[in-house]
Amino acid sequence: MAISTKTLCIAVIATAIAIAVLTDVYFLSRDLQTRIQTLRFNLYLIADSILACAVCMLWKYTFHGKERGILNNGTTCQNIYAVPKIIVAIHFTLVILCLPLSHFIVDTEPSTLAYALFLSLGFFFQQIVMYIFIKFVDISSRVLLKSKKDVISKLTGNVLIYVYATIAVLYGLYNVSQPPNIVQINLAIENWPKSLPGFKIVQITDIHMGQLGGKSKLVHLIDQVSTLKPDSVVITGDLVDSQVNKLWKAVEPMKNLKAPYGVYFVTGNHDYYTGDVDNWFSYLKSLGIQILHNSNVKIGRDGDSVCLAGVDDITPNKIPYEGHGMDLDKALSSCNHHKATILLAHQPISAKAAVKSNYHVDLILSGHTHGGQMFPLTLALYLVSPYVAGLYQDGATYIYVSQGTFYWGIPMRIGTRMEITQFTLNGKQH
Repeated sequence: MAISTKTLCIAVIATAIAIAVLTDVYFLSRDLQTRIQTLRFNLYLIADSILACAVCMLWKYTFHGKERGILNNGTTCQNIYAVPKIIVAIHFTLVILCLPLSHFIVDTEPSTLAYALFLSLGFFFQQIVMYIFIKFVDISSRVLLKSKKDVISKLTGNVLIYVYATIAVLYGLYNVSQPPNIVQINLAIENWPKSLPGFKIVQITDIHMGQLGGKSKLVHLIDQVSTLKPDSVVITGDLVDSQVNKLWKAVEPMKNLKAPYGVYFVTGNHDYYTGDVDNWFSYLKSLGIQILHNSNVKIGRDGDSVCLAGVDDITPNKIPYEGHGMDLDKALSSCNHHKATILLAHQPISAKAAVKSNYHVDLILSGHTHGGQMFPLTLALYLVSPYVAGLYQDGATYIYVSQGTFYWGIPMRIGTRMEITQFTLNGKQH
């Protein structure tokens, strides 16, 4: 009895998840590096099992039958659609290899191979978006029109898939080729220090130095930030995607990031995925960046100050990482609740936890979401994140979620923007 593609895909994904669960149970009690490697292996295993199934479905749709496609009117046509099979096979192979290989191609500047891998993954993602849309239209027509035929023929469907993916990739590439947008936010904060009128904080986040985040791109970013002449700069996580010994040259330009009231950093989930956070702390300190590791600093003059606090990302709360993990008590307990307080917290879920806590926080700066980075992930985010992108007010607290200064993995932005955010802060007028 033949096994259907859908059944096989479900079996493959279920097996991958089962292996991931079993290895987690066995290895999470081991040393840190083993835990990180296990986590990475499991993420790649599950992701690649899903990708492999999607590749099989799209291959079958593209090259259905015996190299010939049957149109709805019964005529036949060659089912190559101007895309040679060998090119499609190479493209799909790059898709499957992208995530596992990307771990090994980290350098000071992005490699051609890295771009080829992630562009293939981005193109494939857009192909799947159109494929799902076509299937939705066909299924809807069968239900509503009670038709046994697909409204969209295979030939038309394949043309739509490749044309849409090409346009989407070109548009997405163009967006990331432009400098990050400067987003200006003016806020009036209760009990803001009179000694700091018009205080300018510049937020950068989700830079993702690694596979496609190179030194030259970082130099341009720092130049762009410097032209804003900020009073303080905050980096709200996901700065790096690999270890210090691989990326120290790429990150070295951070030493040129200057501000009168300091440059501050809090961790994001990707910083912990490197398994090298403590070494990153030491290296960033050597570049003049202050680490807010569940801690705070007072900024101001003569006791008239604002409390700038930062918490670790929540990842170590889920995956044991000794000496790390989000701790609001450590970060905020020494802040005076009668004075203004700003909190740096990478993930919006951490921001929500701070809002629900008993601590007084006037402004929380987050990142993590990238605004979804590419449509339609932007829509899915609203189902899983308490805050998605932009400025929110939750009770007495302002929350700002940056869409990210660069991007992760796929070098594309569709329906979102890369941004540098400048906050101009003043006291409330009574």
